[in-house]
Amino acid sequence: MPISYHHATACRRAIWVLPILLVGCAPPDLPPQRAADMGDSPQLLPISAILAQAGPGVHTAALEDTALDARARALQARAARLRAPVLPEEERARLTSSEQGMR
Repeated sequence: MPISYHHATACRRAIWVLPILLVGCAPPDLPPQRAADMGDSPQLLPISAILAQAGPGVHTAALEDTALDARARALQARAARLRAPVLPEEERARLTSSEQGMR
């Protein structure tokens, strides 16, 4: 029984598609998932031990309590100024009364 043209074409396609599908099924090369596979974990230290190792400097000066307290007071004063009314009370009353007249 002779092989039809369509059957032969389908067989040729299968010959090319099968290796491509098999390559697509290969497991990907992923990094290790467990901590034991990645090596030792870093040691956690208290911040005081880290600062003691660093010594005084430009970056550690920002962590001093006096500088932080002064900055906190300045920010709180700025926040208080921003909470103040934008318009004086007289202007606000005038605008509110003119708004009532427009209705």
